[in-house]
Amino acid sequence: MPDFALGEWLPDQPAVELPGLLTVTNMIPTSTGYESHPQPNVVATKSLLPRNVQGAFSGESEGGVPYILAGTSRDVDTGTGPSLHLGWGSGDWLDVSPSVALSSFGNSGKWEFNQYGNLLIACGDFVSPQVLNVSSTPTGSSAFSELSPNASRAATAAIFKNFLILGDLVGQGHNASAIGTMRNGIHWSAIGNPALFPTVGTDPAINVQSDFQQLDGVGGPVTAIVPGGEYCVIFQERATWRLDYVGAPNVFNLRLIEPSIGCINSRTAIAVNNVVYFASAQGFMAFDGSSVSSTGSQRVDSTWLRDSTSDTTNAVVAHSPERGCVYWSVPGSSAVPGFSKSFAYQYEVNKWFLLTFPTMTWLFEAFSTPTSGSLDTLPLSIMAMDPVAASTLAGSSLDSLGFSDGTSVMGGFEPVYEVVSNALELTGSRLVTFNDSESVSVSGELETGDFRMPDGKRAVLDWIRPVFEPGPNFVGLGVKVAARNIPSTEGSNNYQSLVESPEVGAYVASAGMRPGGRYMRATVSTVGNVRSVSGFNVSIRTGGASR
Repeated sequence: MPDFALGEWLPDQPAVELPGLLTVTNMIPTSTGYESHPQPNVVATKSLLPRNVQGAFSGESEGGVPYILAGTSRDVDTGTGPSLHLGWGSGDWLDVSPSVALSSFGNSGKWEFNQYGNLLIACGDFVSPQVLNVSSTPTGSSAFSELSPNASRAATAAIFKNFLILGDLVGQGHNASAIGTMRNGIHWSAIGNPALFPTVGTDPAINVQSDFQQLDGVGGPVTAIVPGGEYCVIFQERATWRLDYVGAPNVFNLRLIEPSIGCINSRTAIAVNNVVYFASAQGFMAFDGSSVSSTGSQRVDSTWLRDSTSDTTNAVVAHSPERGCVYWSVPGSSAVPGFSKSFAYQYEVNKWFLLTFPTMTWLFEAFSTPTSGSLDTLPLSIMAMDPVAASTLAGSSLDSLGFSDGTSVMGGFEPVYEVVSNALELTGSRLVTFNDSESVSVSGELETGDFRMPDGKRAVLDWIRPVFEPGPNFVGLGVKVAARNIPSTEGSNNYQSLVESPEVGAYVASAGMRPGGRYMRATVSTVGNVRSVSGFNVSIRTGGASR
């Protein structure tokens, strides 16, 4: 065990005698410490998509073919777009945009996607819901088309208990007069048929359990609809509802859970293991089917709200099952639009960290891409492989086959620019995945708060030894220490870089430059893959004694 174990990231807490860390960047919390986060890598089998991607979804057809569906924005300058694109299996993108222009989709509109059987459903920014049937292999002539002329235009949607539920509505067709503009309402399809929306209130609608419901109170527009297993959550801006299927004639039962806590937008709520995690105006929350609880209070909420106050309408949530993490991404301060950081929650250990990366315009859970390379090198060399019959691979080389391990990883779309007349011009967006491999990792940083020396005495650091386990792609560590005689204030740290001493087996200061004071803090920077950093062993001298 290290002398000083690394606690959780607590940026909302005072730095002095902090029971955790001030900075955790690109390091995933584990039960024993922190490990490096994989870096994003370009998927070479997919070409650039036009414009910025403003929505993405991955799934698998009933025939077992994995796919990625992406929607682009409207071009502000030319007015072209938006467009929809399907990456079917390992093939390149197919343009599956509807033949009818989606004129109501705004310049800053966002897409939402759902799957029902072999039906892929797209909605967003109050366009008429669109559908694509993938029961047969899509081709270059495949295209989305209107789901139903009587389905409400909506800002959000979800599939639950064999219904398509739409939220934040503008009624259409036979349902235009009954529903009208109902921002605090939901409208659901016939059971078992997401493309059937009979006239609400009539016998044909009643017989197939299709109807609508306006939510009581002053919770505001419906912002998200998230199935959580046997239940579904209906979020408004300022309210949380639980929806349960009860069958005819009532169809659904709605129960108000929280009258003052809601979700900021449809892209910041996600279900993981029957728990719905979401971002609210008060901070990060979790709903377990019974009650809402905070996951970020006194930890990261103040930092999130301070950093994202003007960006919440553009925030996006994504999930990485392999890492057990949920990521809320917010736009950075760069002039290039997109996300450059994520507030990430590792739900298995109930701890947070910050992920930084090149600018992305969307993040989502994606199927892992085929891995290729030599069986004698990473990552294949560390993976277990089941034996197969010789006939299965007859005439093939295992070193060149490549494979997909059947897992999901976090994916994203990175904008690509070129310089035209001394200005950046967008050429398209490329697909990347955060490969779940020890061979590639982003650089990380861990920073402690201020440790108060025993009895308030001044101390001098002899050496510091991080307790860590390097990974196969490990490059090195950087260790810095700041010391002072009074508690630190933000921006007042004068760090001194230490050097690794083979003789001592630890990091030490240059001769005559040992850090000293009544308060000390330390920073460890990682380059390459680190499997675990759990804490520090240190030697300090106070009043002439070693401690």
